[in-house]
Parts: sequence; C-alpha cells; structure tokens
Amino acid sequence: MILSSSQTIPRKIEIEIEINHRFSNSKNKILDMNHKRPPKENNNHNNNMCVVLLFLFVSLLFNNINLTRADLTVSELKSIEWVTKQYKLKLPFDQSICNGTYSTMVTCVTDQTTGITNIKRIEMITGNTISGDPDPNLLQFDFPKLEYYQSYSDTGPQNASLNSLVLLKNLPLLSEILQFTNAYLKSIPTFFNNSVASLISISGRLNYIGIDPSIHLPNIKTLILQIQPLSPFVINVGTNSFPSLTGLNLNINSASKLQVIINSLNISNLLISAQDSAPMEFILGDNCDNLQDIQLLGYFNFSSVDLSKYKNLRTMRFDSELLSELPFSRFPQATTSLVIQNNVKLVFSNQLIPPNSMTVLEIRNCSMSNFPLVNFANQKDFHLRLLNSPNLYIGDVPQQWCQFLIVMVKNVGQIGTIPDCFYCYAGDGNPNIDFPLTVPPGFVCNVTFDSFNLVSKNRVYSVHGNNLGWGYPIGSPAIPNKQIIYTSTFKTGPPYPVSIPFAGKNYTFTLVEAGYILNSVGVRLKTVGDPELYIRLFRNTYLNYTITITQKNISCNVIGHTADSITCTFPKDTLLLPLSPFFYFNIKNDYLDHTLTSIFDYPTVTSVNYTIEGRILKLYGNYGSPATISLEPVIVKVSDSIDCIVNNAFITLIQCTLSSVPPPGPATLFVSVNGSEFLSSSLLNFGPANNNNGTSAQDLCKEQTFNCYGHGQCDQNGICQCNENYNQIDNCLTKFANTTIKPNTTNPTVNFDIDGIDFDFEIYSIQEINYDGQLIKELSLSSEIWNVSINSDNITTFANYQLDTNNIVSNNSMYQFLLVSSDISFSLITRNITFGGTQLILLPNAIKVGFTIKYWPYQSNVATLRVVFKSIINNDQSILFDCEKQSINSFTKDKLSESIQYLRVVKDNIQFNGRFIDFVVSDGRKTYSKTELISQTLIDNSDDQSIVLIGINIPQCQSCQLDPDFTPLIIDKSSNQTF
Repeated sequence: MILSSSQTIPRKIEIEIEINHRFSNSKNKILDMNHKRPPKENNNHNNNMCVVLLFLFVSLLFNNINLTRADLTVSELKSIEWVTKQYKLKLPFDQSICNGTYSTMVTCVTDQTTGITNIKRIEMITGNTISGDPDPNLLQFDFPKLEYYQSYSDTGPQNASLNSLVLLKNLPLLSEILQFTNAYLKSIPTFFNNSVASLISISGRLNYIGIDPSIHLPNIKTLILQIQPLSPFVINVGTNSFPSLTGLNLNINSASKLQVIINSLNISNLLISAQDSAPMEFILGDNCDNLQDIQLLGYFNFSSVDLSKYKNLRTMRFDSELLSELPFSRFPQATTSLVIQNNVKLVFSNQLIPPNSMTVLEIRNCSMSNFPLVNFANQKDFHLRLLNSPNLYIGDVPQQWCQFLIVMVKNVGQIGTIPDCFYCYAGDGNPNIDFPLTVPPGFVCNVTFDSFNLVSKNRVYSVHGNNLGWGYPIGSPAIPNKQIIYTSTFKTGPPYPVSIPFAGKNYTFTLVEAGYILNSVGVRLKTVGDPELYIRLFRNTYLNYTITITQKNISCNVIGHTADSITCTFPKDTLLLPLSPFFYFNIKNDYLDHTLTSIFDYPTVTSVNYTIEGRILKLYGNYGSPATISLEPVIVKVSDSIDCIVNNAFITLIQCTLSSVPPPGPATLFVSVNGSEFLSSSLLNFGPANNNNGTSAQDLCKEQTFNCYGHGQCDQNGICQCNENYNQIDNCLTKFANTTIKPNTTNPTVNFDIDGIDFDFEIYSIQEINYDGQLIKELSLSSEIWNVSINSDNITTFANYQLDTNNIVSNNSMYQFLLVSSDISFSLITRNITFGGTQLILLPNAIKVGFTIKYWPYQSNVATLRVVFKSIINNDQSILFDCEKQSINSFTKDKLSESIQYLRVVKDNIQFNGRFIDFVVSDGRKTYSKTELISQTLIDNSDDQSIVLIGINIPQCQSCQLDPDFTPLIIDKSSNQTF
C-alpha cells in the first residue's frame, strides 16, 4: 500500500494488521518458491525476482514500523487528554499535538535511535475551551519522557475535585514541577514522594501537604510552597527526606497553630513568611551547618533557636512586629548583613559586638529607642541604613561614619553633632549618602591632600587625603573621604596636569603613567653565551626600568629595548636549580616594584626517530606552546652542516627532512626554538648503508670462528647457527650454564656464583652530564638504602628495588621528587621480553636488569643522564683452540659508534656475558643510547684485573628506562684439537 500526500496515516492497529498481513503473504510466497524448485536454466531469473520481492517486503515493513514508533502511545494520549480537558485547553487529543503547532504548551521529543516520540514539556494556562470532563478513574499520568510540568490556573479547572498533581507519580525524568495561583488546589497528600524532581514550586490555597519524615525526595534542591492550613499543622524538613535541598521558601497564611521544623544538612537559603498567621513555632535543628541566609517574616516563637551556633550563616532578615529579642546571643561568626523591619518590641543588648565581616546594618520602620550604634563605628566597607524609625536615638555621629560606603539616615530620633564630611558634600546628588542636615552659614570644607603628584598604574590612580568625599560622580571610594580612585587614559610621556573637583572646588594635580601591560615573557637559552630574558610589554618609555632575576637577586643586563620590549642577559648559573619551567623576576621603575613568575619554554629533545626513506627526522620532546613556536623559525641542524627542513612543529614533536644523506655513525643535533637552543652529541647515530660487495661472509666466518668452534655451522650471511644450548653471540664457543642464582636482598647488584667463581655487576651511580660530556653532578647509589621485595614461582624470580630517598633529600632538597627503581628477574627457561617495542630473547639463567629514573632535577635543558655500572674485568683473557691462542675481548663495540655491545669476563672456562642494547626508553619512546667505558683502573697489587665503570647514556627525560641483561656461560672446548 502506497500513501499519497492527501491520505491519512493509518492508525496504529491498522498498521500492525497491515504488517502482519504482508509478512504472512510474503512468507508464503518465499516458501512456495522454495517448494517449487524452478528449472535449472531459470535459476538466475527467479533468484533475482526473490531478491526484489524481499527488498520490497523489507522496505514496506520498516516504513510502517517507523510510522508506528513515531506515534504517542494510547496511555500517553489519554494523559494529555486529561490535562487538556481539566484545564480547558484548545489542544487536540491525537498525534497532531506533536506536529509543532502547539509547542508553546506541549513540547515533544523523538528518540533518534528508536524513533519513539514522547512529550517532554507541558506549560499551560487555564483556558475556556470546554471539551468534556477529564477521566476521574485515571490513577496516574503516563509521560515517560516528561521533564517539565507547569500549570497556571486563575479561572478554575473543569472539575475542581480532581487534583492533577497527585497524578504526577512514577515519572522517571520529571525534574521541575510548577503550579501557580490555583485557588482550587487544596492538598497534595503524598507530596510527590520518591520522585526525581529537583524543583517544586506550588502557589495557591493549599490546606494540606504531606511533608513529614516518610517523604523521600532525593534530588530536590529548591522547594517553594504557598499554603493556608485550616487546622494545626506540622512541616518537617529533614535531611533524610530532603538530602539535596539547598533552598526553601514557605509562604504560610493560617490562623491555626503551626510548627515548622528545619533540620536539613545542605540547606543554605531559608525564607519563611507568616505575616498573616498566628504565632508559629520555629525550630532549627543542629544539622543546618550549611545555612547561609535566613529571612523570617511574620510571627514566630524563637524560644529554642540560637543562630549564633551556625558558623556559615552570613545574612539575616527579621520582619516581625512582635519580635522582642534577636534569636542569637552573639553574632554568628560569618555575619555580613542584619536587616530588621517593622518591629515594635525589639530591645538590643549593648554587648552585641559585630564581627569584622559584617558590612550591612538596616533598621527600617521600627519603634525601638536605642541601638548600640557605637559598636559598629569601626566596620570597614560598611552600609548603614536607619529609616523611618522616629524613636531611634542617634546622638553624636562618630567620625568613623565618614568612612562608611553608604549612610542613609531618614526620619529617626535625636541626632547630635555631625562630622564635616557630611556637610562638605551635602546636596551633591550622591544616592548612597542621605543625611538630614542643614549646612551652617559660612561653613568652609577643609580638604587636604597627601600629594599633588599622582601616579597611574595601568590607567588607575588614587588621590589620598582627608574630607575627599565619596568620589561621586566621577570617582569611586576605596576608603571614603580618605582615598578616591579615578581612571584615565594610558598616556605615555612625562607628568601632565589633571583637574579634579572636591567639595565644589577644582584642584590641579600632575599625573604620570607608571603601569605596563605585559604581553609575554620568555627565556632564550644559549649553548654558547649567557641566556636572555625577553619581555614584551606596553609601557611608558619615559620611565627607566630595571630587571632582576629574583632567584639569586642578580641584575639582568639590558642589551636592547624598544617601545614594546626589553631584552637583558644574565649568568647561566642564575637560573633556579634544578631547571624548572617556572622562573621569577622583578620589574621595577621609579614608582612600581613587581615580582612576577612566568614559564619559559626551553627546548628539550627526549627521543629521536629516523626514517631512511625520505630522510625524515622526528624529534620528540618539549618545545613550548604553539604560539611560542610560531614567534620565530624553528632551526634544526645535524652534524653542524646538514640542514633539516622543518615540516611541522608542535608542543611535543618537531618533524623535519634532512637536506642530504647523513654519513653513518654518531652525529650532533642542534635545535633552536624561539631563540632558545638545544645541543646534543649523544642522541643521533645513523646506521651504515647497505653493502653488497659480493664478498663471501660464510668463508670469513669459518676462518675466524673455526667453523663456529665445532658447535654449529656458518650460514651464507656469515652468522653462526649454533647447536642446541650453545650461545650464538659467542659464535657457539659457549653454552648455557646451569647455576643457582640468589637475588641480592639489599641492593640491585647482579651476582653469579658458579662452582666458587663469582661475578658482580653493581649499579654504582647516576651522573648528570653536559652536552660536551662534562660532569654536572653525580648521585652515588652504592651505599644508599633500597626497599626490596622478592617473589618467585620456582621457575622465574622477580626482585623489585625502590631507592629510599629520605637520606638523599635531607642532604639536598632538589631530589625531593626523585624516584629510582630497579626490577631484576631471572629464570630457568628461555624468555621473550619486549622492551621499547623490540622483542629480546633472554637465555636460561640470564638476569634481566631493568632500571628506571623518574623526575630527575636537571640543571640545564641540554643536560643528560648516564647510569654508571661497576664491575671487575680481566686485563688479558684468552683460550687455546686448535693450538691457537684465541683472545676474548672484554668488550665488543659497534664499529661506527664505539658503543659497547657486550661485556665478557672469563674465569676458568666460565664466561659471564653482559649485553647492552643500543636503545633506551625515554618518556615512553624508544631512542638511541650509547654505552661507553668511563674508566678502567688496575686493582691494587694486581696486574691481571681492573675495576671498570661503564656508563649507559640516557636523554633528558622525565621517565627514563634502560634494560641490560647478563648471562653465565660455559666455554666448551670439546671440539678442541689441542693435545
């Protein structure tokens, strides 16, 4: 069935029948086609027909399903029909209510995933369209997506005996309920119990609401109620019932005895008006610790209330004719405002002392005769309003009132002497100063000034003196009559005259602009020469400026300045060490002296990745904000002569293309960002080019290794392929040793003991070195305390060592954030370990030594680390094989970089191997690392052995990881032909 534009969309039940009918017919047709198998030659034709029919069926099915899903349900339509009839609205009862025509009263929403439509908002004003009576048997509304319900009823509903609010239950999304001026609404028995509403506002003539401890409204934050109880009544607002309530507004009109109990933890704003009611008993519980504002209007019994115990209470307003004493014995400690209105009985204690935080006192329409105004004389930024209280005795006005921001005194009792400040500015139109006075004939205002030379700080300046008034109308009082603030334009040059009126007379001053507008601050670190501090600022160039680095109170030597910048240099060692992205400097002229802090974006390369194809160099690190990077070109050079053309520069990555192919081996790296420089001699190492010269590597292997020492075969690439259990690294000379390894229980020292032959490899120290290899500082680890934990599953043992830095920090606070740890593991079986994205094979009984350094306090952006290991080696070690002496070098090094790859120590046919991979992990990224021999020192009384210090270099990083490993081996000379 295809619908034309003039046809009506079928009702839900008709659509469902149509769907079932079509589904049944289509299903039968498909079954018939399967049952009556067509001749072979017509299979393609029939298959195509089947696909077309199936497509048409699915299209019709989903079209009709979407129409069904778009409709409001029957129960939701019945609910909106009830609302429409009860409030005499001109609304349809069908699906067209959601077509947008009635969006001012009913808003619908369609779920984009399911296609289901529901009513989201209802906002209505009682109309005069009578369309029948609402269903009296409806127990609750069905509005599953309703969030907002508002009704305004001033002409009365269709059936006054029916209450729409009691039908608002089990609505999971209804958060706001508002009912205005409904004179026919008398009660809300269960008061929306267990609803999710966050705002409820009901006004009208409610005789009863069921607010007691049985009510639970977990989400309600604001509750506004207008009620008229006809009999004694209790409203109990507690934390269990209203755990989220912050604002309560009760408007009560009743001749009956009422009790209001407030004991809700989160309530902060409380207003209760009972001005046309019998005296109400008001109880405020101990749980109201967050109460900040209280307003009580009407007749209250405060016999059990003491507001002084609520430490967060700030503002109080009492509008009560019969209030005889304030409901506090002393001001709450956080009081800022007290307002008393329409009172005839109140008597104040002279011992009532306001806290320093109090800034507002208002007494209006009261019959009291005295008030301890003298106690308020020293309040700062004070607002005083004494209005329409003819019996209130003022007496002599204290001089301190001249410093009040607002003084409004009207229709009060006797006033004595008045300070001159009020006569000086009488009649100037200031709305904040209103005093009943007459200026004496011949009165002269004595205005004095501390100085006629004024200084503006970024267009703002002050006049200091006495009898300066309140600044009206062109200034503002910082301290009335003592300090008045004015604004000007930012004018450069020498002092210039300005005219300012005081007490009806103009006075001439001189004004100079001493402020500045700071745009940016940065530090240019130089690999050669002193660093530069550059400050971009708009200032008055008439004034001289000096710059000081506050870390060591060292002057910054100005080497250049323009209308909007200052550049100066300072010694390298002036920077607060360890190197920090924050620095402090002082900027000073003849009138201002400011110490400022800023962040300098010093470039630091933490890891490098090179792609031969395309000669792409990626430099990961820290280079400052994008705005900083764009200030000047980014410069990258390799080996002092090869330019790297920058393609992209980001906060943590610079990508560039080398202008030529770099020579193989180590290379220097230079980076300049925004004038700050970085230099490294250890980050780059380019591999050799492919060499296919046709030389037979296999023959060379056989000659040099005695055909893999008889324990394997040389392959075509000149690499020994070893028999089982033999070590390829040593060209099959050694085989894996079975040994018992016991982890060190005090520090991360690698130790082997095989048949009484021992080998030690100790983590000795951490060095910080400059880019030229010079030592900056060293942290010795050999005597430090480590926290050790050891675990084993009988196959693999794991030992974790955490450096205890307490003693280190007590001697040098720069290490307060340093974390150093080592993870040592060994196993009886071969293991595959991934480090830096590379899989490493660990032989049986190999010891893996993971070492991590975090948050090292670097002293320069070009400084790097070197982890130092200590061991003992033989000065000359060799074996005899086939009557030839075969030297075994202690170190195997990379031919280009001279980086140590392997350490070998031979003792009585036992060989200990140490492997040093040529990369570390710097801030989560794999990057090149050189291992080098730092020193070799003969052991006393021995020419055979030496103590060596081996250093593994690490770039500057916040998290640095290295991962050498050590293996015990047996030299197998079973194929030796020596006799």
